Amino acid sequence: MLFSNHASSKLLINFPVNIKRVPRTSPDDSQSRRDLSKLFRSTKMRVSELKLERGLRSLITISIITFCISSAVAQQNPVFPGWYADPEGVIYDDKYWIFPTFSSDEQLHFDAFSSPDLANWTMHPRIIDNVEVTWAWKSMWAPSALRKDGKYYFFFSANAIDEETHLGGIGVAVSDKPEGPYKDLLGKPLINAIANRAQPIDQFVFQDVDGTYYMFYGGTILILRIIN
Repeated sequence: MLFSNHASSKLLINFPVNIKRVPRTSPDDSQSRRDLSKLFRSTKMRVSELKLERGLRSLITISIITFCISSAVAQQNPVFPGWYADPEGVIYDDKYWIFPTFSSDEQLHFDAFSSPDLANWTMHPRIIDNVEVTWAWKSMWAPSALRKDGKYYFFFSANAIDEETHLGGIGVAVSDKPEGPYKDLLGKPLINAIANRAQPIDQFVFQDVDGTYYMFYGGTILILRIIN
């Protein structure tokens, strides 16, 4: 739940009040006096109900604000400092892992972060870089990770190719541990060609419940491939 901090923003709660127009009556009109008395008692009850309703709403509003503030403090966002983007979240055994893009002018390496509880994070620096991936010269980003047969596979985009004559695309690296170090598996891109106008970038890999491995990738056009 978001609360605006602009001075002109206010939280407005409208309480409906039904107002009846009472016709003027003569002092001798006993029926009208009884109607007026009944309306007065009804109005007093409605005012009491409004006060109770307003009190309950105020209590609920305060409770929501307290919950949001306490949650934000407990989460301690951002979860770790630094210039990072494109986080890939994976659970390996009893540990949570985040593999992000290192977002800078020279994004030519990856760091990883692990946590047992989503609150306390350990940094694993430079799990792979362009010293290992020799064909990545411009940038490396959009990591995606999975485990297969005891090996940890790390997919990434590099060089942002615009034409098939350019060297770049989707690479894959492998390691015996999720924190690396990772080794370039092929020494070249796994996917380099532009297919159906889709660039080989921004991949996401996962294993379906039937054991099949899939990869989604592409810029403005999305491609699905089955991988072995």
